[in-house]
Amino acid sequence: MSTSVLATTGAGAIFGAALTASGVYLPSVIVSQMQLSDFHMLKVFLGASASSALIMATFERLGIFTSCPRNPSSLNWFSNYDANILGGLMIGAGMTLTGACPGTVLVQLSTGIRSGFFVLIGGILGGILYTRFGRCLRNTSAPLTSETANTNVTVQSKLNLNPNRVLLAYETACLAIITLATYLAPHDVRAQLHPVMGGLLIGGAQATSILLTSKP
Repeated sequence: MSTSVLATTGAGAIFGAALTASGVYLPSVIVSQMQLSDFHMLKVFLGASASSALIMATFERLGIFTSCPRNPSSLNWFSNYDANILGGLMIGAGMTLTGACPGTVLVQLSTGIRSGFFVLIGGILGGILYTRFGRCLRNTSAPLTSETANTNVTVQSKLNLNPNRVLLAYETACLAIITLATYLAPHDVRAQLHPVMGGLLIGGAQATSILLTSKP
């Protein structure tokens, strides 16, 4: 087995363990979040996003990692980001209906949650259908609007802002939302681990992924 395969497998295992410990793989937690009756998942992922952003910025400054933002995905309907918007709406609807997402379904399978199997089968079938018919969704009658370079797709590059100030603003916003959700939003905790700790574990898994595979 090659070193790259071992590194990728190790990074995936660590991420899966962090996801499991945080409790956000549970269908009940996911559905409760989508119904706005329990904000555990929001707090975990905001904590994970904030810690991951800080880790990636630190690693990039130290020369360990170079970020490569993805280009927007477009169907050429109304925006450079229309496929991202449509995809986000579809995955949100799918999470609400099934209590799973591509990142949690494997953890659900490994922990014996039966619904995860059917979600996995549906995801595979959806991928096959998109591969076969996805090109039919693209609007070919209008001029292409997708960007060809990925050097101007971040907030700081588009608005010509200082990256450190953008990072500080993002960290502050995440902390503020977590605080508001903790004290004002309803909660019905099903996971034993505190959501902030769960988020930090996922952020730590992100750091491990970068160190092992040079990719977030």
